[in-house]
Amino acid sequence: MGSAFVDLTCSYVPVEIIRAAGFTPRRWLPTPVGAGGGLPQSLCSYARACAAGSGTAAVFTTCCDGMRRCYDLRATRGDRVFILDLPRTAHDAAVTYFARELQRLGDWLAGLGGQAVTPKSLAAAVDMESGRRQHLLRRTTGAARAVERYGVYLESLATSPYQATAYGTDAAAPGPGEGPPVLVTGTCPPDPGFVAAVEESGLRPAGLDFCTVIRGFAEPPLGEGGDPWLALARGYLAKPPCPRTADRARRRAYLEQLLDQTGARGVVAYGFKFCDHTAYDLGLWRTVCRHRGLPLLYLEGEYGAHAPGQFLTRLHAFREALEA
Repeated sequence: MGSAFVDLTCSYVPVEIIRAAGFTPRRWLPTPVGAGGGLPQSLCSYARACAAGSGTAAVFTTCCDGMRRCYDLRATRGDRVFILDLPRTAHDAAVTYFARELQRLGDWLAGLGGQAVTPKSLAAAVDMESGRRQHLLRRTTGAARAVERYGVYLESLATSPYQATAYGTDAAAPGPGEGPPVLVTGTCPPDPGFVAAVEESGLRPAGLDFCTVIRGFAEPPLGEGGDPWLALARGYLAKPPCPRTADRARRRAYLEQLLDQTGARGVVAYGFKFCDHTAYDLGLWRTVCRHRGLPLLYLEGEYGAHAPGQFLTRLHAFREALEA
């Protein structure tokens, strides 16, 4: 059973529950699709790619309208899919509600042929996933280039932190250098070529704030004792807040903390076309950067697409502005 994958599309899905049910959790990074796929072109390219399906059971969340429609489409087709209603706040009522949702997920997994999720199996899964996160942290700490760290994170999502190896990089490619430090931020995962383009421009990515990096692998503060479902719910909702959170003060405090920790002299924000979360988070970023006197560069692309030449031109100009 442990070799049977369950795909997930959001970092707020507790992998511990999937592991406790006897399945292997895997963040789904599907092959990009162009036109078609069953969803309108006005939805983001990641949602359209997820609509294609992989033949594997998948867990969605109500993180955005695109993923809701993706779930609807695949459920209509008869795919083995589940949707987890994800609160947008972390107050006590939201925690209690989310704990019930997590129990519903556990029941669904058992219905797929998995094991019944018990406090004992949850505790064992929590210990295992904590070890995996610590192993990944050690693996990425020594990586010289941001694109190498990012590659390990992406590969770990699809395999295991114990199996992942850094993406192969061109030996002639420039190292991180001593360029201006910038925070690279966004919602869904960009192509590794985008991170490589940031480095190629002479900028130094001091932090990678994506749901597949900092937010995706943060250790949820679970605490000890008590109801394990409530502990998981509280821990995951207390993770670094993503752009969809309704608690804008908490989200702003997180962004300010990132800038303090990285010492970034500028922010490079990346988003997919038609991503609602990117659109309203960009306004908060502009407020934070204006307050701090930091320049902000926003680039928009498509899921799985290589960074176009225009990106490199704008990144070079951004670096020159930082160095002026």
